[in-house]
Amino acid sequence: MEEEQLENVLRNYKTRTHHVVVPEDGVNSSTNKEEVCGICLAKYENKESIGKLWCEHEYHECCIKEWLLRKQDCPICRASASPFTSAN
Repeated sequence: MEEEQLENVLRNYKTRTHHVVVPEDGVNSSTNKEEVCGICLAKYENKESIGKLWCEHEYHECCIKEWLLRKQDCPICRASASPFTSAN
């Protein structure tokens, strides 16, 4: 993906800051879903920036930026990373 195309995609995707929720009793329940980046497979840490593609899959913002420099699709479902093009 060219730099200009990447900037266009990044301008149109959502980001959020990850927040770890600690239960009142201070013990993590095994039912709590750990969120993991599908690119680097690391758990999201508190206050990390998370990017969400149009297909709703989320990744560390730094990981998805690096991925999109090489590929034009979602690492999980292969949907187009750009809302303006269709998947191949």
